[in-house]
Amino acid sequence: MNDMKFSGDQYLKEKGGLSLSVVKSLVRREKEERSSSEFFGDDETKSLMYSLFKFAEELPHDESQCAPELLHSASLSRDIHGAPPGSFVHHLGEIIGSISSVHKMAFFWQSVVVELKKLWSDGQPVPRMSLNAAPDLNCCLLYQEMQVINCCIARKKRRKAAKETLDSSLKQECIDNSNPRCSNGDSRDSGIYASNSSGDQVLRLGVDCASGNLTLLETGEPVYSPILQEGPIMTAELIKETEELVLRTGSVGAGCSQLLSDMQAFKASLKLPRHWL
Repeated sequence: MNDMKFSGDQYLKEKGGLSLSVVKSLVRREKEERSSSEFFGDDETKSLMYSLFKFAEELPHDESQCAPELLHSASLSRDIHGAPPGSFVHHLGEIIGSISSVHKMAFFWQSVVVELKKLWSDGQPVPRMSLNAAPDLNCCLLYQEMQVINCCIARKKRRKAAKETLDSSLKQECIDNSNPRCSNGDSRDSGIYASNSSGDQVLRLGVDCASGNLTLLETGEPVYSPILQEGPIMTAELIKETEELVLRTGSVGAGCSQLLSDMQAFKASLKLPRHWL
């Protein structure tokens, strides 16, 4: 009986101790959440977010445009695979380094991710970064990913502008076809329209610019270079994954990576869902 009483008392003590530790953990978590909410509600944090995202300045792609005192820092950042001085990632690292609590760092990074998603949905580039530069493989992976975001946004804007130009040309083509005075093609721009085998003027699609002094043998019109698909935007991590994929296939040679790129471009051009697999 005494042994059972002792065991019961010990069980109650253990249960009470466990409950106390749980209560302490809940109180500690509540304090951290309260401090985090206060951290994100104060003017200092709002000022940090404003300086990080609202400072509309493009980082120069050419290092010769940088200040002389930053050239040494830029060289050092490449040596250690860091971020260039003055860039978005560099400024982000300075802000996070000034935060004393790991919990506050996590909440701040969460706010940064939310703001980046908002910029992406609005089609706005990441500030303090070059607008259309390929990922710099000598910099850190986070900096390369920010460059990828800006490159994708720039390409999306170019495609939208090209589509608007094409729609305008097609609309003008319909107007010209309905206008008898333009049926002979005298008022049509030779750079936009081309003559087919029957001599009729048709809209020239998919051309970029005239290819030097080359001309067609049959009509004597200048040869135009086609609009080519832009190359893939690849970070150092994605390049490594692609190389490992090529090695796993057992293929070797200088043309393997180009063949893989051509195959991906071919599959991307197919419209039917069964070709996407």
